[in-house]
Amino acid sequence: MKKKIVLISIITLLLLVGCELEKKSITSTDFTKVLGDSDYVLTNASKNFENYAQIKEVFLAQNKESTYQIEFYVLDSKESANSFYDNNKKVFESIEGVSTNTELEGNNYQSYKQTKGDKYSVISCVDNTCIYANVDKIYKKEVKEIIEKFDY
Repeated sequence: MKKKIVLISIITLLLLVGCELEKKSITSTDFTKVLGDSDYVLTNASKNFENYAQIKEVFLAQNKESTYQIEFYVLDSKESANSFYDNNKKVFESIEGVSTNTELEGNNYQSYKQTKGDKYSVISCVDNTCIYANVDKIYKKEVKEIIEKFDY
């Protein structure tokens, strides 16, 4: 039992030491430039969220086969981004099945990534911006690569 606690403590320490304390947020221009150059179909969906005062911009990036999309949100504040994160994390956790997940936090970011059932889900926020994806698990690799490009 003591060996397990020590091992878990060491792993936790290594993860914390390796984690950044702050990340640089991207803009909607950054998001659309990178994904527009990567054969994604981009849509400005901001008008669909006009009734939500806290959501300022929304861009959707759909792969060319239209089998999944990655969403980028600009919110009015860090507090709104935190609420957006918390709500989506709860939705992901409510998906039925056994899961593997990773949750990271720093001074200005939080990230939750989960594989559960046949889904791969991500909500990752830096400052007042968030990247969201809830895709079939077969697209996990592609989505992870895109999110890593942005360091989210």
